[in-house]
Amino acid sequence: MGLVKRLVAESGSPLFGRADLVLELRELEPSAVFQWLRDMGIAGEEAFKFYMLFGGVPYYYRLAQQWGVKTVEEAVRLLVAGEGGPLRHEVEFVLAETLGREYRTHLAILDAVTGGATKLEQIASHAGVKATSFRPRGLRPMRLSEAVSTSGRPTAARGVVAAAE
Repeated sequence: MGLVKRLVAESGSPLFGRADLVLELRELEPSAVFQWLRDMGIAGEEAFKFYMLFGGVPYYYRLAQQWGVKTVEEAVRLLVAGEGGPLRHEVEFVLAETLGREYRTHLAILDAVTGGATKLEQIASHAGVKATSFRPRGLRPMRLSEAVSTSGRPTAARGVVAAAE
Protein backbone atom coordinates (compact mmCIF):
# COMPACT_ATOMS: atom_id res chain seq x y z
CA MET A 1 0.00 0.00 0.00
CA GLY A 2 1.37 3.40 -0.96
CA LEU A 3 2.25 6.10 1.55
CA VAL A 4 -0.63 8.39 0.58
CA LYS A 5 -3.11 5.54 0.74
CA ARG A 6 -1.81 4.53 4.19
CA LEU A 7 -2.21 8.10 5.46
CA VAL A 8 -5.82 8.31 4.30
CA ALA A 9 -7.17 4.74 4.28
CA GLU A 10 -5.90 3.09 7.46
CA SER A 11 -7.86 3.56 10.64
CA GLY A 12 -5.68 5.24 13.21
CA SER A 13 -3.80 7.25 10.59
CA PRO A 14 -3.90 11.04 10.98
CA LEU A 15 -5.99 11.62 7.85
CA PHE A 16 -8.30 8.59 8.11
CA GLY A 17 -11.83 9.41 6.96
CA ARG A 18 -10.98 12.92 5.80
CA ALA A 19 -10.92 12.30 2.06
CA ASP A 20 -13.85 13.79 0.17
CA LEU A 21 -13.18 11.81 -3.00
CA VAL A 22 -11.23 8.61 -3.55
CA LEU A 23 -10.43 7.58 -7.11
CA GLU A 24 -9.24 4.06 -7.80
CA LEU A 25 -7.14 4.18 -10.95
CA ARG A 26 -6.96 0.99 -12.97
CA GLU A 27 -4.72 -0.01 -15.81
CA LEU A 28 -5.75 0.86 -19.34
CA GLU A 29 -7.58 -1.77 -21.36
CA PRO A 30 -5.40 -3.44 -24.01
CA SER A 31 -7.40 -1.82 -26.82
CA ALA A 32 -6.65 1.64 -25.39
CA VAL A 33 -2.95 0.81 -25.10
CA PHE A 34 -2.77 -0.46 -28.68
CA GLN A 35 -4.54 2.67 -29.92
CA TRP A 36 -2.07 4.85 -27.99
CA LEU A 37 0.82 2.91 -29.52
CA ARG A 38 -0.67 3.24 -33.02
CA ASP A 39 -0.88 6.99 -32.44
CA MET A 40 2.85 6.86 -31.62
CA GLY A 41 3.53 4.98 -34.86
CA ILE A 42 4.05 1.60 -33.18
CA ALA A 43 1.99 -1.40 -34.27
CA GLY A 44 2.04 -5.16 -34.73
CA GLU A 45 4.60 -7.27 -32.91
CA GLU A 46 6.40 -4.24 -31.49
CA ALA A 47 3.15 -2.97 -29.93
CA PHE A 48 2.60 -6.41 -28.39
CA LYS A 49 6.15 -6.33 -26.94
CA PHE A 50 5.41 -2.93 -25.40
CA TYR A 51 2.26 -4.29 -23.81
CA MET A 52 4.18 -7.27 -22.42
CA LEU A 53 6.74 -4.88 -20.93
CA PHE A 54 4.48 -2.10 -19.59
CA GLY A 55 1.04 -3.68 -19.27
CA GLY A 56 -1.70 -1.09 -19.01
CA VAL A 57 0.19 1.54 -17.00
CA PRO A 58 -0.34 4.90 -18.75
CA TYR A 59 2.67 6.53 -17.09
CA TYR A 60 5.08 4.19 -18.88
CA TYR A 61 3.57 4.94 -22.29
CA ARG A 62 3.67 8.68 -21.61
CA LEU A 63 7.37 8.36 -20.80
CA ALA A 64 7.98 6.36 -23.98
CA GLN A 65 6.18 9.06 -25.93
CA GLN A 66 8.11 11.89 -24.25
CA TRP A 67 11.46 10.18 -24.81
CA GLY A 68 10.65 9.38 -28.46
CA VAL A 69 10.99 5.64 -27.90
CA LYS A 70 9.88 3.46 -30.86
CA THR A 71 11.08 -0.03 -29.87
CA VAL A 72 11.05 -2.10 -26.69
CA GLU A 73 14.83 -2.32 -26.88
CA GLU A 74 15.02 1.49 -26.82
CA ALA A 75 12.53 1.59 -23.95
CA VAL A 76 14.62 -0.77 -21.86
CA ARG A 77 17.90 0.94 -22.77
CA LEU A 78 16.71 4.53 -22.27
CA LEU A 79 13.93 4.33 -19.68
CA VAL A 80 14.85 1.32 -17.55
CA ALA A 81 18.54 0.46 -17.81
CA GLY A 82 20.04 3.75 -18.87
CA GLU A 83 21.88 6.04 -16.47
CA GLY A 84 19.30 8.60 -15.39
CA GLY A 85 16.44 6.61 -16.91
CA PRO A 86 13.14 7.53 -15.25
CA LEU A 87 12.25 3.87 -14.61
CA ARG A 88 15.71 2.80 -13.40
CA HIS A 89 14.47 2.03 -9.88
CA GLU A 90 10.89 1.14 -10.78
CA VAL A 91 11.14 -2.57 -9.92
CA GLU A 92 12.41 -1.73 -6.45
CA PHE A 93 9.70 0.93 -5.93
CA VAL A 94 6.90 -1.40 -7.04
CA LEU A 95 8.19 -4.24 -4.86
CA ALA A 96 8.53 -1.92 -1.84
CA GLU A 97 4.99 -0.59 -2.29
CA THR A 98 3.52 -4.05 -2.83
CA LEU A 99 5.47 -6.10 -0.29
CA GLY A 100 6.45 -3.60 2.41
CA ARG A 101 9.50 -4.59 4.45
CA GLU A 102 9.85 -7.94 2.70
CA TYR A 103 10.70 -6.37 -0.64
CA ARG A 104 14.47 -6.55 -0.09
CA THR A 105 14.35 -10.35 0.03
CA HIS A 106 12.28 -10.48 -3.16
CA LEU A 107 14.65 -8.02 -4.84
CA ALA A 108 17.58 -10.22 -3.86
CA ILE A 109 15.78 -13.21 -5.37
CA LEU A 110 15.28 -11.34 -8.66
CA ASP A 111 18.92 -10.26 -8.59
CA ALA A 112 20.05 -13.86 -8.07
CA VAL A 113 17.93 -15.17 -10.95
CA THR A 114 19.00 -12.41 -13.35
CA GLY A 115 22.59 -13.09 -12.30
CA GLY A 116 22.27 -16.68 -13.49
CA ALA A 117 21.29 -18.56 -10.32
CA THR A 118 19.05 -21.47 -11.26
CA LYS A 119 19.11 -23.70 -8.18
CA LEU A 120 17.04 -23.02 -5.07
CA GLU A 121 20.17 -23.18 -2.89
CA GLN A 122 21.94 -20.55 -5.04
CA ILE A 123 18.94 -18.24 -4.96
CA ALA A 124 18.42 -18.65 -1.21
CA SER A 125 22.10 -18.03 -0.50
CA HIS A 126 22.09 -14.86 -2.57
CA ALA A 127 18.90 -13.70 -0.81
CA GLY A 128 20.40 -14.38 2.62
CA VAL A 129 17.88 -17.01 3.69
CA LYS A 130 18.22 -20.71 4.41
CA ALA A 131 17.29 -22.93 1.47
CA THR A 132 15.36 -25.23 3.83
CA SER A 133 13.14 -22.39 5.01
CA PHE A 134 12.84 -20.78 1.59
CA ARG A 135 9.75 -22.07 -0.14
CA PRO A 136 8.78 -19.55 -2.81
CA ARG A 137 5.09 -19.47 -3.62
CA GLY A 138 4.11 -18.86 -7.21
CA LEU A 139 7.29 -20.40 -8.63
CA ARG A 140 7.39 -23.63 -10.51
CA PRO A 141 10.11 -25.66 -12.21
CA MET A 142 10.17 -25.21 -15.98
CA ARG A 143 11.01 -27.67 -18.70
CA LEU A 144 13.99 -26.60 -20.77
CA SER A 145 11.68 -26.07 -23.75
CA GLU A 146 9.77 -23.42 -21.75
CA ALA A 147 12.81 -21.40 -20.72
CA VAL A 148 13.13 -18.35 -22.94
CA SER A 149 15.62 -15.53 -22.67
CA THR A 150 14.71 -11.87 -23.07
CA SER A 151 15.76 -12.12 -26.70
CA GLY A 152 12.97 -14.65 -27.29
CA ARG A 153 15.35 -17.55 -27.89
CA PRO A 154 15.42 -20.63 -25.62
CA THR A 155 18.01 -20.45 -22.87
CA ALA A 156 20.62 -23.11 -22.22
CA ALA A 157 19.99 -23.14 -18.46
CA ARG A 158 18.68 -26.23 -16.72
CA GLY A 159 16.48 -26.29 -13.67
CA VAL A 160 15.16 -22.84 -14.50
CA VAL A 161 12.53 -21.42 -12.17
CA ALA A 162 9.84 -19.06 -13.45
CA ALA A 163 7.04 -17.06 -11.93
CA ALA A 164 3.67 -18.75 -12.38
CA GLU A 165 1.98 -15.48 -13.40
